[in-house]
Amino acid sequence: MNETLAALGLAKHPDKTFIGRVVKGFDFLGYRMGPHGLTVAKRTRERFAERAARLQEQERTGRASPGALGQYVRRRQKWARAGLIARTSATCSGAVHFTNRGATAGAACVWDYPLLHRG
Repeated sequence: MNETLAALGLAKHPDKTFIGRVVKGFDFLGYRMGPHGLTVAKRTRERFAERAARLQEQERTGRASPGALGQYVRRRQKWARAGLIARTSATCSGAVHFTNRGATAGAACVWDYPLLHRG
């Protein structure tokens, strides 16, 4: 690989490049790439749930406009669909559950959040 890059006049960044087996998988731009294909990365799902919980609280207390949470969810769904266009919803399932303790993500894909359970 280094020879090919050198022939093209390119070089790897020493701090940003890791060459390893894909079987271990890796995160890139919010997605998880691994031997079983492409999914939304765990940390991306966690950040989604954290942000959604904050927006829900902000809507409840009037610090966010009504509908801010719905707009955020729709934007994230659009982002996930764009990156996972070849995936089917049959392989990704879950929901974000809202409780008085916050939100938890139990999904493999962001776009499968049609039901927001408020409890």
